[in-house]
Amino acid sequence: MSEHIMRPLPTGRVVDKIFAVNNDFVNWFLVEGDSGFVAIDGGANNDKSLSELSALGIQLSNIKNIVITHDHPDHIGILELLKDIPVYGMSEKYATTVVKDGQELSIDGVMIKVYSTMGHKADHVCLVLNNRYLLTGDCLSLCGSKVGLFVSAYNLSNDVQANDIKKISQIKDIEKVITSHFGMTDKPDWSDFV
Repeated sequence: MSEHIMRPLPTGRVVDKIFAVNNDFVNWFLVEGDSGFVAIDGGANNDKSLSELSALGIQLSNIKNIVITHDHPDHIGILELLKDIPVYGMSEKYATTVVKDGQELSIDGVMIKVYSTMGHKADHVCLVLNNRYLLTGDCLSLCGSKVGLFVSAYNLSNDVQANDIKKISQIKDIEKVITSHFGMTDKPDWSDFV
């Protein structure tokens, strides 16, 4: 069992044009684009999501696209409310545009590079936003800045996830590592995986 305890970020600005939406034990994110917001994931509790959006002063209708890191229920709840917008991800069940490892996307002026990371779930991806911010979904946990495996009981394969973490640790020029359940760090300690 991991010593890393889930501590999602509070709702608010994370950095630049990225906002965290706290959804109890998980975060989902909004990235300000040219004409609206790109959502990264979508929590599980839609009442909580709507309340947190209101606290940010953001209308649901301002979300123009969504990218899902994977299709576990705590990451896709908002899809129930956003039925007519483009959905990007590796999940063929939910994505209107299926993405691939290494693919580079420009969505409403937001640059996104996709990294397939299948240790948690076969359709899981990590995302690099605007060449600066690594959003990890459920690929890893943080204890302070120490990087660890996500909660083992929820992983498809801990060995594959360890290789995933090694893979993303090699991405250059990342300013912040932002997780869905464990907060963020600007000084990740990858030492257990390199």
